[in-house]
Amino acid sequence: MLEVILLFIVIVLALVLYHERAKVRLIQQEFEMQKRALEEQLRREIAAREELLRRELAVKEEQLRKEAELKLAEWIKEKEREIREDAIRRSVAVLLGRVGEQMAPLLMSRELNFDPRDCRYIGTPVDYVVFKGLSDRGEVEEILFVEVKTGKSSSLSERERAVRKAVENKRVRWVTYNLRGAVEKIGTFLEQDIKSVVEGQMQERLRDRAQYPAEKVPEPAIFSIENS
Repeated sequence: MLEVILLFIVIVLALVLYHERAKVRLIQQEFEMQKRALEEQLRREIAAREELLRRELAVKEEQLRKEAELKLAEWIKEKEREIREDAIRRSVAVLLGRVGEQMAPLLMSRELNFDPRDCRYIGTPVDYVVFKGLSDRGEVEEILFVEVKTGKSSSLSERERAVRKAVENKRVRWVTYNLRGAVEKIGTFLEQDIKSVVEGQMQERLRDRAQYPAEKVPEPAIFSIENS
């Protein structure tokens, strides 16, 4: 009888243990399902937040791009205006400089006491050379080297300072150079070259006649003019 009772107790305990294990498995399954559901919900929320952030970032980028384009257009417009104004100022300055250089003989003749006709424009390294008194009396009282400045600064360039120094140190002299001798030498050289060419052609012609006596070879034309 005792054995039967013990067996019954063992069977009951086994059934209880099996039932409890089944409940544990069911709880684990429910936990896994809830876990997966929470993970899926979390992934969806993260994806939604990322999409929202991407859209907000795209909107911000578009706003920044438009603002940058607007600022760039304003900057370009301002720079174009500055460039145009600077070009106009430079053009006016150049024009005034040229007018000033052309009008300089009239403007400075009274102050420097000379006839404007005495001015000779050379441009570089100085603007004018003035032969004072040459037009009126035919005598040169003084020779002036004049550099005209139209800007705010009257500073001279290195070459202009070199000319001024040479004049101030009286390193100026008169030179008369006759080209006749050089021209005659060039003419002599040309005559010799032409003569040698003619002699060479004549010798070549004689050799051709000696080699081909039956053929009529035309005379060489040193200078020929064809009338159309």
